[in-house]
Amino acid sequence: MAIPQPRESARKQAKNDRRQRIIDATAALLHQYTVEAVSVNAIAEGAQTSPATVYNLFGTRTRIFLELFNQEQQKFRQQARNLKSPNAIDYLMEVVGLAAKWYREEPHYFRSALGVILGVNDDSVRFAYEKPRISVWRDCADRAKEEGYLKSATDAGALAVLMHRLFNGVLVEWVAEHISIDRAESELRYGMSVLLMAHAAPKAKARLETLLEDAQSDLTAVRRLTMEGVS
Repeated sequence: MAIPQPRESARKQAKNDRRQRIIDATAALLHQYTVEAVSVNAIAEGAQTSPATVYNLFGTRTRIFLELFNQEQQKFRQQARNLKSPNAIDYLMEVVGLAAKWYREEPHYFRSALGVILGVNDDSVRFAYEKPRISVWRDCADRAKEEGYLKSATDAGALAVLMHRLFNGVLVEWVAEHISIDRAESELRYGMSVLLMAHAAPKAKARLETLLEDAQSDLTAVRRLTMEGVS
């Protein structure tokens, strides 16, 4: 015989279910329409609830987008952790490549919501956006330090924040359609290599020098194509 669920627990589950329906409806709308068309009323209709419920559960449309993309970030972090990289340096570059792959496959979806989230001047939104993303780079920095590719004195936490700042700066340019995803990926590979080189242990320097040369070559090629109007 099933044990009755406590009333408070049932209410909490129902609330979570409503929140998830709203998030799922928002994702579906962002895949189909411009961000301007994804209003609270449209989200409520898609979630089969009322606009008042949407506001009660999230407060603002930006908060819905934030929760949606934090869920996406959880999926991304899991995929990143499943990468079979031979070493920490290559792992970092594969994480960059994975991010570029996500954005390359669904540019409208990611540009739409990220444009809203990144354009909000709200410290609480920024913190909620940055925290899970810094965690991905912290995974990279921790692994590099554990494998001896970074100097023992390296502050992995501080390095992860710098990695995020670099990534986010390039992402802003891509969201604004100032650069292509190919150029964004090349800039990130180059920038991450430069960041790591400043903290690299002797065993990492040869690999990083190769990556720097490759990234610089790719970046030069992408810039040339951009000037020629190909990218």
